[in-house]
Amino acid sequence: MQRFILHKFQNFLFAAAFLSGLISCRKDLSLDQRAENQDLLNKDEAKEWIARNFTDTTGQPKKLSAKEDTAKNKSLDVPWDRYTVTRTTEGSYGLIGLDGQPGQYRYQTGYRKLLITKDHRNSVAAYILEILPDGLYLQRKGKPSRKDFYGRIFFYDQHYQLVKGYLYTNGKVAGEIQPSAQKSKQQKQDIRVDRTPVTEYCSWNEDNYVNAKGELVVYAERNCTYTSNSDGMGNAGSIPPSGDYTGSGGGSGGSSDSAPPVSDLPDENKPKIDPAAYMKCFGTLPDAGSKMTITVYVEEPAPGLPFNLGPNSVGHTAIGLTKTYKGQSITQVVGFYPDASGKDKMHAPSKILDNTDLEYNVSITYSVIASDFSKIAAFISRPPATYDLTEYNCTSFAYNACLAGGIKLPDPIGNMGMGTEGMMPAALGGSIRKVGLAGDTNVKGGTVAKTHGPCN
Repeated sequence: MQRFILHKFQNFLFAAAFLSGLISCRKDLSLDQRAENQDLLNKDEAKEWIARNFTDTTGQPKKLSAKEDTAKNKSLDVPWDRYTVTRTTEGSYGLIGLDGQPGQYRYQTGYRKLLITKDHRNSVAAYILEILPDGLYLQRKGKPSRKDFYGRIFFYDQHYQLVKGYLYTNGKVAGEIQPSAQKSKQQKQDIRVDRTPVTEYCSWNEDNYVNAKGELVVYAERNCTYTSNSDGMGNAGSIPPSGDYTGSGGGSGGSSDSAPPVSDLPDENKPKIDPAAYMKCFGTLPDAGSKMTITVYVEEPAPGLPFNLGPNSVGHTAIGLTKTYKGQSITQVVGFYPDASGKDKMHAPSKILDNTDLEYNVSITYSVIASDFSKIAAFISRPPATYDLTEYNCTSFAYNACLAGGIKLPDPIGNMGMGTEGMMPAALGGSIRKVGLAGDTNVKGGTVAKTHGPCN
Protein backbone atom coordinates (compact mmCIF):
# COMPACT_ATOMS: atom_id res chain seq x y z
CA MET A 1 0.00 0.00 0.00
CA GLN A 2 2.82 2.42 0.85
CA ARG A 3 4.51 1.67 -2.47
CA PHE A 4 1.23 2.40 -4.26
CA ILE A 5 0.89 5.75 -2.48
CA LEU A 6 4.48 6.64 -3.36
CA HIS A 7 3.88 5.73 -7.01
CA LYS A 8 0.77 7.92 -7.15
CA PHE A 9 2.55 10.84 -5.51
CA GLN A 10 5.51 10.60 -7.92
CA ASN A 11 3.04 10.62 -10.78
CA PHE A 12 1.78 13.99 -9.53
CA LEU A 13 5.30 15.35 -9.22
CA PHE A 14 5.97 14.40 -12.82
CA ALA A 15 2.87 16.31 -13.92
CA ALA A 16 3.94 19.38 -11.98
CA ALA A 17 7.40 19.23 -13.49
CA PHE A 18 6.56 19.20 -17.18
CA LEU A 19 4.09 22.09 -16.68
CA SER A 20 7.10 24.32 -17.26
CA GLY A 21 7.20 23.22 -20.86
CA LEU A 22 3.55 24.02 -21.39
CA ILE A 23 3.40 27.65 -20.32
CA SER A 24 6.90 29.09 -20.24
CA CYS A 25 8.46 31.73 -22.48
CA ARG A 26 10.05 30.75 -25.78
CA LYS A 27 13.70 29.81 -25.57
CA ASP A 28 16.03 28.61 -28.32
CA LEU A 29 16.84 24.94 -28.34
CA SER A 30 20.31 24.77 -26.85
CA LEU A 31 20.76 21.08 -25.94
CA ASP A 32 24.03 19.34 -26.59
CA GLN A 33 23.51 17.20 -29.70
CA ARG A 34 26.16 14.63 -28.93
CA ALA A 35 25.75 11.28 -30.66
CA GLU A 36 25.65 9.34 -27.41
CA ASN A 37 22.48 11.08 -26.28
CA GLN A 38 20.19 8.41 -27.66
CA ASP A 39 17.34 9.40 -25.34
CA LEU A 40 16.96 12.87 -26.86
CA LEU A 41 13.74 12.89 -28.86
CA ASN A 42 14.69 14.76 -32.03
CA LYS A 43 12.12 16.07 -34.48
CA ASP A 44 12.66 13.41 -37.16
CA GLU A 45 12.22 10.60 -34.65
CA ALA A 46 9.10 12.24 -33.24
CA LYS A 47 7.64 12.71 -36.74
CA GLU A 48 8.32 9.09 -37.62
CA TRP A 49 6.69 7.86 -34.43
CA ILE A 50 3.59 10.02 -34.91
CA ALA A 51 3.29 8.95 -38.56
CA ARG A 52 3.52 5.30 -37.54
CA ASN A 53 1.20 5.44 -34.53
CA PHE A 54 -1.28 8.13 -35.52
CA THR A 55 -2.26 6.42 -38.80
CA ASP A 56 -4.74 3.66 -39.44
CA THR A 57 -4.16 0.39 -41.31
CA THR A 58 -4.55 2.14 -44.68
CA GLY A 59 -1.77 4.59 -43.90
CA GLN A 60 -4.14 7.51 -43.55
CA PRO A 61 -4.01 9.80 -40.50
CA LYS A 62 -6.07 8.51 -37.61
CA LYS A 63 -9.18 10.42 -36.69
CA LEU A 64 -9.18 12.26 -33.39
CA SER A 65 -12.38 10.58 -32.27
CA ALA A 66 -13.76 7.07 -32.13
CA LYS A 67 -16.92 8.34 -33.82
CA GLU A 68 -16.18 8.16 -37.55
CA ASP A 69 -19.44 9.75 -38.69
CA THR A 70 -19.05 13.15 -37.04
CA ALA A 71 -18.13 16.22 -39.05
CA LYS A 72 -15.78 17.25 -36.27
CA ASN A 73 -13.46 14.33 -37.00
CA LYS A 74 -10.27 15.71 -38.48
CA SER A 75 -6.85 14.20 -38.88
CA LEU A 76 -4.15 15.45 -36.55
CA ASP A 77 -2.45 18.38 -38.24
CA VAL A 78 0.94 18.74 -36.58
CA PRO A 79 2.83 22.02 -37.22
CA TRP A 80 6.31 20.58 -36.85
CA ASP A 81 7.95 23.99 -37.18
CA ARG A 82 6.79 24.63 -33.60
CA TYR A 83 8.56 21.58 -32.21
CA THR A 84 10.82 22.03 -29.19
CA VAL A 85 12.44 19.38 -27.05
CA THR A 86 13.37 19.37 -23.38
CA ARG A 87 15.76 16.99 -21.65
CA THR A 88 15.01 15.41 -18.29
CA THR A 89 17.00 12.98 -16.17
CA GLU A 90 14.38 10.38 -17.12
CA GLY A 91 14.67 11.06 -20.85
CA SER A 92 13.18 13.87 -22.91
CA TYR A 93 9.92 15.18 -24.28
CA GLY A 94 8.81 17.25 -27.26
CA LEU A 95 6.00 19.78 -27.35
CA ILE A 96 4.13 21.24 -30.31
CA GLY A 97 1.44 23.91 -30.13
CA LEU A 98 -1.75 22.77 -31.88
CA ASP A 99 -4.59 24.80 -33.32
CA GLY A 100 -7.97 24.70 -31.57
CA GLN A 101 -9.11 26.13 -28.25
CA PRO A 102 -11.01 24.48 -25.40
CA GLY A 103 -13.23 26.73 -23.34
CA GLN A 104 -15.42 27.10 -20.28
CA TYR A 105 -18.59 29.06 -19.57
CA ARG A 106 -18.95 30.19 -23.20
CA TYR A 107 -15.38 31.49 -23.40
CA GLN A 108 -12.54 29.84 -25.31
CA THR A 109 -9.65 30.47 -22.95
CA GLY A 110 -7.53 27.35 -23.33
CA TYR A 111 -5.03 25.97 -25.80
CA ARG A 112 -3.70 22.64 -27.06
CA LYS A 113 -0.33 20.96 -27.35
CA LEU A 114 0.97 17.63 -28.57
CA LEU A 115 3.23 15.98 -25.99
CA ILE A 116 5.65 13.23 -27.10
CA THR A 117 7.81 11.59 -24.43
CA LYS A 118 10.82 9.28 -24.62
CA ASP A 119 12.52 7.59 -21.67
CA HIS A 120 15.94 5.96 -21.26
CA ARG A 121 14.47 2.66 -22.45
CA ASN A 122 13.54 4.35 -25.75
CA SER A 123 9.87 3.93 -24.93
CA VAL A 124 7.86 6.64 -26.72
CA ALA A 125 4.32 7.82 -25.94
CA ALA A 126 2.18 10.76 -27.00
CA TYR A 127 -0.83 12.68 -25.72
CA ILE A 128 -2.90 15.57 -26.97
CA LEU A 129 -3.02 18.07 -24.12
CA GLU A 130 -5.82 20.54 -23.51
CA ILE A 131 -4.62 23.25 -21.14
CA LEU A 132 -7.33 25.30 -19.46
CA PRO A 133 -6.04 28.14 -17.25
CA ASP A 134 -8.33 29.33 -14.48
CA GLY A 135 -10.37 32.30 -15.71
CA LEU A 136 -9.62 34.61 -12.78
CA TYR A 137 -5.94 33.72 -12.93
CA LEU A 138 -5.80 34.41 -16.67
CA GLN A 139 -7.58 37.75 -16.29
CA ARG A 140 -5.11 38.94 -13.69
CA LYS A 141 -1.94 37.53 -15.25
CA GLY A 142 -2.73 38.05 -18.92
CA LYS A 143 -0.42 35.15 -19.78
CA PRO A 144 0.20 32.01 -17.70
CA SER A 145 3.55 31.56 -16.01
CA ARG A 146 5.21 28.37 -14.91
CA LYS A 147 5.71 29.23 -11.26
CA ASP A 148 2.14 30.16 -10.31
CA PHE A 149 -0.12 28.39 -12.81
CA TYR A 150 -3.75 27.85 -11.81
CA GLY A 151 -5.77 25.59 -14.07
CA ARG A 152 -6.32 22.13 -15.49
CA ILE A 153 -4.52 19.96 -18.01
CA PHE A 154 -6.46 17.21 -19.75
CA PHE A 155 -4.69 14.30 -21.51
CA TYR A 156 -6.32 12.77 -24.62
CA ASP A 157 -5.18 9.86 -26.78
CA GLN A 158 -5.11 9.93 -30.59
CA HIS A 159 -8.83 9.01 -30.65
CA TYR A 160 -9.59 12.04 -28.48
CA GLN A 161 -10.61 9.87 -25.58
CA LEU A 162 -9.82 11.37 -22.20
CA VAL A 163 -7.06 9.43 -20.46
CA LYS A 164 -6.23 11.49 -17.38
CA GLY A 165 -5.61 15.03 -16.20
CA TYR A 166 -4.21 17.20 -13.44
CA LEU A 167 -5.41 20.18 -11.43
CA TYR A 168 -2.84 22.87 -10.57
CA THR A 169 -2.89 25.63 -7.96
CA ASN A 170 -0.02 28.09 -7.66
CA GLY A 171 2.18 26.00 -9.93
CA LYS A 172 1.72 22.78 -7.95
CA VAL A 173 -0.40 19.72 -8.57
CA ALA A 174 -3.52 19.78 -6.39
CA GLY A 175 -5.60 16.99 -7.86
CA GLU A 176 -5.81 14.26 -10.48
CA ILE A 177 -8.51 13.83 -13.12
CA GLN A 178 -9.32 10.36 -14.44
CA PRO A 179 -12.03 9.02 -16.77
CA SER A 180 -14.86 7.16 -15.13
CA ALA A 181 -15.07 3.39 -15.48
CA GLN A 182 -18.04 3.70 -17.82
CA LYS A 183 -17.32 5.63 -21.02
CA SER A 184 -20.22 7.63 -22.40
CA LYS A 185 -21.22 6.92 -25.99
CA GLN A 186 -22.37 10.50 -26.36
CA GLN A 187 -20.23 13.62 -26.60
CA LYS A 188 -19.94 13.72 -22.85
CA GLN A 189 -17.77 12.03 -20.25
CA ASP A 190 -17.99 11.75 -16.50
CA ILE A 191 -14.65 12.11 -14.80
CA ARG A 192 -13.73 11.36 -11.23
CA VAL A 193 -10.77 12.82 -9.41
CA ASP A 194 -8.68 10.77 -7.04
CA ARG A 195 -5.40 11.08 -5.29
CA THR A 196 -3.73 9.41 -2.33
CA PRO A 197 -1.49 12.12 -0.84
CA VAL A 198 0.79 12.34 2.12
CA THR A 199 -1.49 14.74 4.03
CA GLU A 200 -4.47 16.35 2.34
CA TYR A 201 -7.33 18.78 2.81
CA CYS A 202 -9.83 18.23 0.02
CA SER A 203 -13.19 19.41 -1.26
CA TRP A 204 -15.27 17.91 -4.08
CA ASN A 205 -16.72 19.97 -6.92
CA GLU A 206 -18.40 19.16 -10.22
CA ASP A 207 -17.81 21.25 -13.31
CA ASN A 208 -17.61 21.04 -17.10
CA TYR A 209 -15.81 22.49 -20.06
CA VAL A 210 -15.99 22.34 -23.86
CA ASN A 211 -12.97 20.67 -25.43
CA ALA A 212 -11.31 21.83 -28.65
CA LYS A 213 -13.65 19.61 -30.67
CA GLY A 214 -16.71 21.37 -29.27
CA GLU A 215 -17.71 18.44 -27.07
CA LEU A 216 -19.00 18.95 -23.54
CA VAL A 217 -16.86 17.21 -20.93
CA VAL A 218 -18.42 16.92 -17.46
CA TYR A 219 -16.11 16.07 -14.60
CA ALA A 220 -15.83 15.98 -10.83
CA GLU A 221 -12.59 17.01 -9.21
CA ARG A 222 -11.15 16.80 -5.75
CA ASN A 223 -9.28 20.02 -5.03
CA CYS A 224 -6.65 19.33 -2.40
CA THR A 225 -4.02 21.12 -0.37
CA TYR A 226 -0.99 19.01 0.51
CA THR A 227 1.75 19.19 3.09
CA SER A 228 4.39 18.41 0.46
CA ASN A 229 5.61 21.41 -1.54
CA SER A 230 7.94 19.44 -3.81
CA ASP A 231 7.70 20.38 -7.47
CA GLY A 232 10.16 18.04 -9.13
CA MET A 233 10.00 14.84 -11.10
CA GLY A 234 10.29 12.41 -8.23
CA ASN A 235 13.87 11.17 -8.11
CA ALA A 236 14.51 12.61 -11.56
CA GLY A 237 14.69 16.23 -10.51
CA SER A 238 13.01 19.22 -12.10
CA ILE A 239 12.35 19.65 -15.78
CA PRO A 240 13.72 22.96 -17.09
CA PRO A 241 11.50 25.34 -19.05
CA SER A 242 11.12 24.72 -22.76
CA GLY A 243 9.77 26.84 -25.57
CA ASP A 244 6.37 28.27 -26.16
CA TYR A 245 4.88 28.42 -29.61
CA THR A 246 3.47 30.85 -32.15
CA GLY A 247 0.09 30.53 -33.79
CA SER A 248 -3.41 30.00 -32.49
CA GLY A 249 -4.44 27.56 -29.80
CA GLY A 250 -1.51 26.25 -27.78
CA GLY A 251 0.91 28.20 -29.89
CA SER A 252 0.48 31.38 -27.93
CA GLY A 253 0.54 29.65 -24.56
CA GLY A 254 -2.50 31.66 -23.53
CA SER A 255 -2.45 35.37 -24.19
CA SER A 256 -4.28 38.33 -22.71
CA ASP A 257 -6.50 38.29 -25.80
CA SER A 258 -7.88 34.90 -24.77
CA ALA A 259 -8.66 35.89 -21.17
CA PRO A 260 -12.42 35.96 -20.48
CA PRO A 261 -14.06 39.36 -20.00
CA VAL A 262 -14.32 40.68 -16.46
CA SER A 263 -17.67 41.24 -14.81
CA ASP A 264 -19.59 44.45 -15.08
CA LEU A 265 -20.21 45.93 -11.63
CA PRO A 266 -23.66 47.30 -10.74
CA ASP A 267 -23.71 51.13 -10.97
CA GLU A 268 -20.05 51.20 -12.07
CA ASN A 269 -20.67 53.86 -14.74
CA LYS A 270 -22.08 56.44 -12.33
CA PRO A 271 -19.96 59.53 -11.61
CA LYS A 272 -17.74 59.29 -8.56
CA ILE A 273 -18.64 61.29 -5.49
CA ASP A 274 -16.86 62.96 -2.60
CA PRO A 275 -17.69 60.63 0.32
CA ALA A 276 -16.69 63.25 2.90
CA ALA A 277 -19.29 65.65 1.47
CA TYR A 278 -21.93 62.92 1.78
CA MET A 279 -21.00 62.09 5.39
CA LYS A 280 -20.92 65.79 6.30
CA CYS A 281 -24.72 65.94 5.99
CA PHE A 282 -25.20 63.91 9.15
CA GLY A 283 -23.78 66.80 11.14
CA THR A 284 -26.88 68.84 10.35
CA LEU A 285 -28.86 66.69 12.79
CA PRO A 286 -28.00 66.51 16.49
CA ASP A 287 -26.74 63.26 17.96
CA ALA A 288 -28.85 63.59 21.10
CA GLY A 289 -32.29 62.21 20.45
CA SER A 290 -31.42 60.82 17.00
CA LYS A 291 -31.90 57.23 15.89
CA MET A 292 -29.03 55.87 13.82
CA THR A 293 -28.90 52.70 11.72
CA ILE A 294 -26.45 51.00 9.38
CA THR A 295 -27.76 48.87 6.51
CA VAL A 296 -25.68 46.68 4.22
CA TYR A 297 -27.22 45.89 0.82
CA VAL A 298 -26.10 42.99 -1.37
CA GLU A 299 -26.82 42.59 -5.06
CA GLU A 300 -25.93 38.97 -5.64
CA PRO A 301 -24.24 37.86 -8.88
CA ALA A 302 -26.09 36.04 -11.62
CA PRO A 303 -26.46 32.35 -10.69
CA GLY A 304 -24.38 29.67 -12.36
CA LEU A 305 -21.35 31.81 -13.19
CA PRO A 306 -17.89 31.57 -11.65
CA PHE A 307 -16.50 34.63 -9.93
CA ASN A 308 -15.72 37.48 -12.39
CA LEU A 309 -16.36 35.45 -15.53
CA GLY A 310 -18.96 37.22 -17.64
CA PRO A 311 -21.65 39.87 -17.01
CA ASN A 312 -22.69 40.41 -13.37
CA SER A 313 -20.61 37.51 -12.10
CA VAL A 314 -19.35 39.47 -9.07
CA GLY A 315 -22.34 41.39 -7.73
CA HIS A 316 -22.05 44.34 -5.36
CA THR A 317 -22.17 45.26 -1.68
CA ALA A 318 -23.22 48.75 -0.61
CA ILE A 319 -23.43 50.37 2.81
CA GLY A 320 -26.16 52.74 3.93
CA LEU A 321 -26.24 55.13 6.89
CA THR A 322 -29.48 56.65 8.19
CA LYS A 323 -29.88 59.29 10.89
CA THR A 324 -33.37 60.33 12.01
CA TYR A 325 -34.32 63.19 14.35
CA LYS A 326 -37.93 64.17 15.11
CA GLY A 327 -39.24 62.99 11.75
CA GLN A 328 -36.36 64.41 9.73
CA SER A 329 -34.19 61.70 8.15
CA ILE A 330 -30.96 61.63 6.16
CA THR A 331 -29.85 58.49 4.31
CA GLN A 332 -26.67 57.99 2.31
CA VAL A 333 -25.98 54.70 0.48
CA VAL A 334 -22.58 54.36 -1.14
CA GLY A 335 -20.29 51.71 -2.59
CA PHE A 336 -16.59 51.10 -3.18
CA TYR A 337 -15.46 50.67 -6.81
CA PRO A 338 -12.39 50.57 -9.05
CA ASP A 339 -11.74 53.79 -10.94
CA ALA A 340 -10.90 51.95 -14.17
CA SER A 341 -12.42 49.89 -16.97
CA GLY A 342 -11.90 46.49 -18.57
CA LYS A 343 -9.34 44.17 -17.02
CA ASP A 344 -7.77 47.17 -15.28
CA LYS A 345 -10.72 47.04 -12.87
CA MET A 346 -9.15 44.07 -11.14
CA HIS A 347 -6.57 46.32 -9.47
CA ALA A 348 -7.03 50.08 -9.69
CA PRO A 349 -7.37 53.34 -7.78
CA SER A 350 -10.63 53.37 -5.84
CA LYS A 351 -13.69 55.58 -6.06
CA ILE A 352 -16.93 55.92 -4.10
CA LEU A 353 -20.26 55.98 -5.93
CA ASP A 354 -23.81 56.85 -4.92
CA ASN A 355 -25.86 53.65 -4.94
CA THR A 356 -29.30 55.23 -5.30
CA ASP A 357 -31.63 52.84 -7.19
CA LEU A 358 -29.37 49.83 -6.64
CA GLU A 359 -31.47 46.69 -7.01
CA TYR A 360 -30.46 44.44 -4.16
CA ASN A 361 -31.37 40.88 -3.20
CA VAL A 362 -30.77 40.90 0.55
CA SER A 363 -29.95 43.42 3.27
CA ILE A 364 -29.22 43.52 6.98
CA THR A 365 -29.70 46.47 9.36
CA TYR A 366 -28.10 47.36 12.70
CA SER A 367 -28.98 50.06 15.22
CA VAL A 368 -25.91 51.88 16.55
CA ILE A 369 -25.04 54.58 19.06
CA ALA A 370 -23.81 57.99 17.97
CA SER A 371 -20.11 57.34 18.61
CA ASP A 372 -20.09 54.15 16.50
CA PHE A 373 -22.11 55.86 13.77
CA SER A 374 -19.49 58.61 13.64
CA LYS A 375 -16.66 56.08 13.36
CA ILE A 376 -18.32 54.39 10.39
CA ALA A 377 -18.97 57.74 8.71
CA ALA A 378 -15.34 58.72 9.26
CA PHE A 379 -14.16 55.46 7.68
CA ILE A 380 -16.30 56.07 4.60
CA SER A 381 -15.10 59.68 4.36
CA ARG A 382 -11.51 58.46 3.92
CA PRO A 383 -11.75 55.22 1.90
CA PRO A 384 -8.70 53.11 1.03
CA ALA A 385 -6.92 54.41 -2.05
CA THR A 386 -6.76 51.09 -3.90
CA TYR A 387 -9.41 48.65 -5.09
CA ASP A 388 -8.47 45.03 -5.73
CA LEU A 389 -11.03 42.51 -6.91
CA THR A 390 -9.82 39.68 -4.69
CA GLU A 391 -7.90 41.48 -1.93
CA TYR A 392 -10.04 44.56 -1.16
CA ASN A 393 -13.34 45.02 -2.98
CA CYS A 394 -16.80 46.45 -2.29
CA THR A 395 -17.58 43.75 0.26
CA SER A 396 -14.26 44.29 2.03
CA PHE A 397 -15.04 48.00 2.25
CA ALA A 398 -18.51 47.52 3.71
CA TYR A 399 -17.24 44.87 6.12
CA ASN A 400 -14.41 47.05 7.43
CA ALA A 401 -16.60 50.15 7.62
CA CYS A 402 -19.00 48.24 9.86
CA LEU A 403 -16.12 46.84 11.87
CA ALA A 404 -14.96 50.40 12.58
CA GLY A 405 -18.25 50.91 14.42
CA GLY A 406 -18.18 47.62 16.28
CA ILE A 407 -20.41 45.71 13.85
CA LYS A 408 -19.30 42.30 12.63
CA LEU A 409 -21.21 41.29 9.53
CA PRO A 410 -22.08 37.66 8.74
CA ASP A 411 -19.28 35.69 7.13
CA PRO A 412 -18.38 37.26 3.75
CA ILE A 413 -15.62 34.80 2.78
CA GLY A 414 -16.22 32.67 -0.30
CA ASN A 415 -14.48 30.71 -3.02
CA MET A 416 -13.39 32.99 -5.87
CA GLY A 417 -11.72 30.32 -7.93
CA MET A 418 -8.95 27.75 -7.80
CA GLY A 419 -7.03 28.32 -4.60
CA THR A 420 -8.48 31.80 -4.03
CA GLU A 421 -10.79 32.83 -1.21
CA GLY A 422 -11.89 36.32 -0.26
CA MET A 423 -14.75 38.61 0.69
CA MET A 424 -17.41 38.61 -1.99
CA PRO A 425 -21.07 39.65 -2.40
CA ALA A 426 -22.26 36.09 -3.08
CA ALA A 427 -20.81 34.78 0.18
CA LEU A 428 -22.10 37.72 2.24
CA GLY A 429 -25.54 37.42 0.67
CA GLY A 430 -25.67 33.72 1.48
CA SER A 431 -24.61 34.35 5.07
CA ILE A 432 -27.25 37.05 5.51
CA ARG A 433 -29.89 34.59 4.32
CA LYS A 434 -28.71 32.13 6.96
CA VAL A 435 -29.16 34.76 9.69
CA GLY A 436 -32.89 34.80 8.93
CA LEU A 437 -35.06 35.89 11.82
CA ALA A 438 -32.06 36.08 14.12
CA GLY A 439 -31.31 39.56 12.80
CA ASP A 440 -32.99 42.52 11.12
CA THR A 441 -32.73 41.10 7.62
CA ASN A 442 -34.57 41.51 4.34
CA VAL A 443 -34.26 38.49 2.06
CA LYS A 444 -36.93 39.59 -0.42
CA GLY A 445 -34.79 42.32 -1.92
CA GLY A 446 -35.76 45.74 -3.17
CA THR A 447 -34.43 49.00 -4.59
CA VAL A 448 -32.32 51.51 -2.69
CA ALA A 449 -34.23 54.78 -2.23
CA LYS A 450 -32.79 58.10 -3.33
CA THR A 451 -29.96 59.25 -1.09
CA HIS A 452 -29.65 62.73 0.38
CA GLY A 453 -26.59 63.66 -1.63
CA PRO A 454 -23.64 65.94 -0.72
CA CYS A 455 -23.55 68.85 1.70
CA ASN A 456 -21.21 71.79 1.30
